[in-house]
Amino acid sequence: MKKIIFILLFIISGGIYSQNFNRGLHIILQGVDTTYFEEDGLRWNEFSLTPKKYYKVMDLIESDTACGCDVVKGPKDFVYYLKQTNRYNKEDRKFYKKIIGYLECQMSDYELYMWMDEIQGFGYIVTNGLK
Repeated sequence: MKKIIFILLFIISGGIYSQNFNRGLHIILQGVDTTYFEEDGLRWNEFSLTPKKYYKVMDLIESDTACGCDVVKGPKDFVYYLKQTNRYNKEDRKFYKKIIGYLECQMSDYELYMWMDEIQGFGYIVTNGLK
């Protein structure tokens, strides 16, 4: 009986955590500035967020363990993350020092990239519109 209750609690808590990712995505979609469509069906949404909304999105997505997103906080951690993923470019060092937060998600339907500097959060979402 204890095993059944444990399994049910695990399933219920998984549903609650996946809602956090959807709530974070909803906040991002409210901040969309421009949208581009490509011939192959890709849709690009560029967005910007205030620092308060950015931190809320970061916390919501970080708390969702099912999405598998990369969340990086701090400029030193961002540079370390870039070096680990072999994307570090010496010419962009001044830009890297300004970044205090980074989020990267690659799900089945879309890709999400988000950066945060001292003033605002910005990024883009790429969605496959042909599905």
